[in-house]
Amino acid sequence: MKDIENAVKDAFAPIIEVILKSEMDVHLRYESNDKGPKNTDNIREEYDSKDIRTSYGELSINVSRNRDGSFESISITKKVKM
Repeated sequence: MKDIENAVKDAFAPIIEVILKSEMDVHLRYESNDKGPKNTDNIREEYDSKDIRTSYGELSINVSRNRDGSFESISITKKVKM
Protein backbone atom coordinates (compact mmCIF):
# COMPACT_ATOMS: atom_id res chain seq x y z
CA MET A 1 0.00 0.00 0.00
CA LYS A 2 2.88 2.35 0.81
CA ASP A 3 4.29 1.81 -2.71
CA ILE A 4 1.00 2.96 -4.25
CA GLU A 5 0.93 6.05 -2.03
CA ASN A 6 4.51 6.91 -3.04
CA ALA A 7 3.67 6.43 -6.73
CA VAL A 8 0.68 8.77 -6.42
CA LYS A 9 2.80 11.29 -4.53
CA ASP A 10 5.51 11.15 -7.23
CA ALA A 11 2.89 11.68 -9.96
CA PHE A 12 1.34 14.70 -8.22
CA ALA A 13 4.31 17.10 -8.53
CA PRO A 14 4.53 17.09 -12.37
CA ILE A 15 0.75 17.43 -12.67
CA ILE A 16 0.69 20.41 -10.32
CA GLU A 17 3.60 22.02 -12.20
CA VAL A 18 1.69 21.69 -15.50
CA ILE A 19 -1.39 23.29 -13.92
CA LEU A 20 0.68 26.20 -12.61
CA LYS A 21 2.45 26.64 -15.96
CA SER A 22 -0.93 26.80 -17.72
CA GLU A 23 -2.22 29.36 -15.25
CA MET A 24 0.92 31.46 -15.82
CA ASP A 25 0.32 31.27 -19.60
CA VAL A 26 -3.17 32.69 -19.08
CA HIS A 27 -1.94 35.32 -16.63
CA LEU A 28 0.80 36.59 -18.96
CA ARG A 29 -1.27 36.08 -22.14
CA TYR A 30 1.43 34.09 -23.93
CA GLU A 31 2.73 30.52 -23.82
CA SER A 32 6.04 29.72 -22.17
CA ASN A 33 7.66 28.60 -25.43
CA ASP A 34 6.55 31.71 -27.38
CA LYS A 35 9.72 33.29 -28.80
CA GLY A 36 7.95 36.23 -30.46
CA PRO A 37 7.70 39.79 -29.16
CA LYS A 38 5.65 40.26 -26.01
CA ASN A 39 3.06 43.00 -25.43
CA THR A 40 4.11 43.27 -21.80
CA ASP A 41 7.14 43.84 -19.61
CA ASN A 42 5.74 41.31 -17.15
CA ILE A 43 7.58 38.21 -18.31
CA ARG A 44 8.52 34.88 -16.79
CA GLU A 45 11.51 34.89 -14.51
CA GLU A 46 13.36 31.99 -12.96
CA TYR A 47 11.81 29.10 -11.08
CA ASP A 48 11.48 28.79 -7.31
CA SER A 49 11.18 25.54 -5.42
CA LYS A 50 8.08 25.37 -3.24
CA ASP A 51 6.91 22.75 -0.78
CA ILE A 52 3.22 21.95 -0.70
CA ARG A 53 1.33 19.70 1.68
CA THR A 54 -0.92 16.99 0.37
CA SER A 55 -2.75 14.12 1.98
CA TYR A 56 0.21 11.99 0.77
CA GLY A 57 2.81 14.19 2.48
CA GLU A 58 4.93 17.14 1.36
CA LEU A 59 5.82 17.62 -2.30
CA SER A 60 8.53 19.82 -3.71
CA ILE A 61 7.54 21.57 -6.95
CA ASN A 62 9.12 24.16 -9.23
CA VAL A 63 7.05 27.30 -9.68
CA SER A 64 7.75 29.95 -12.30
CA ARG A 65 7.76 33.56 -11.14
CA ASN A 66 6.72 36.56 -13.17
CA ARG A 67 8.68 39.80 -13.19
CA ASP A 68 6.24 41.97 -11.25
CA GLY A 69 5.21 39.22 -8.81
CA SER A 70 1.51 39.52 -9.58
CA PHE A 71 0.84 35.83 -10.31
CA GLU A 72 -1.34 34.01 -7.78
CA SER A 73 -2.52 30.50 -8.59
CA ILE A 74 -6.24 29.86 -8.64
CA SER A 75 -5.90 26.07 -8.41
CA ILE A 76 -3.12 25.80 -5.84
CA THR A 77 -3.81 28.26 -3.08
CA LYS A 78 -1.54 29.16 -0.18
CA LYS A 79 -2.01 27.62 3.23
CA VAL A 80 -4.46 24.97 1.97
CA LYS A 81 -3.70 21.26 2.25
CA MET A 82 -4.47 19.35 -0.93
